[in-house]
Amino acid sequence: MAVPGKAELRKAIQATGGVVSDLAKHYSASRQTIYNWLDAKDLRDELNAARQNLIDVAQDNIYGALMDGDLDISKFVLERKGRQFGWTRQIDVGQAVPLSNELKSLLDEMGITPEQIGTELLPVLRELKALQEAEAHGGSA
Repeated sequence: MAVPGKAELRKAIQATGGVVSDLAKHYSASRQTIYNWLDAKDLRDELNAARQNLIDVAQDNIYGALMDGDLDISKFVLERKGRQFGWTRQIDVGQAVPLSNELKSLLDEMGITPEQIGTELLPVLRELKALQEAEAHGGSA
């Protein structure tokens, strides 16, 4: 595809709210290509302004969400586009990753609660990583 002109790209940035993946879909191009075009046409500030506008709108929706009913949508946008402004979502791994019955049974046999998985698994994963790195370099840990 031909590189779009600066005015066309600026219009697309506004239409997509600065969402690079949406720009990439629109132009059937990779995200890296979009970033290259933005840099070549000095449009990074336009992209950041569009992103900030998205965040501003979402924050306004949060304040009016009880009346408008858009709280879930606003949270969705802020969790993904507002991280640099402190908007995050804490995920409980025990709830986010369902445990198979076999794994639950094994943990029970070992006396490990689902809450302890991270604490118990971390040293094992570190050792496994060291073994894999040693194996990749032809030696032993």
